[in-house]
Amino acid sequence: MTLDEKFEALSKSYQSVSSSNQELKNQNEYLGHQLGEAMKQKKAALDSPSEFSHGDESEAESNVVE
Repeated sequence: MTLDEKFEALSKSYQSVSSSNQELKNQNEYLGHQLGEAMKQKKAALDSPSEFSHGDESEAESNVVE
């Protein structure tokens, strides 16, 4: 393999790795955004619990007492 062929092979390999790295960065950014949104929703749910969830807890407590 000549020096030019080696250089060309390395260049293609670098481009492939660089492209894969960019795809992973994009996925990481997307997943980070999704995680942030899920955490916001969870925090909102914990900050303002619904009446339904309190009803479940009361019912469960009454079942334990019985």
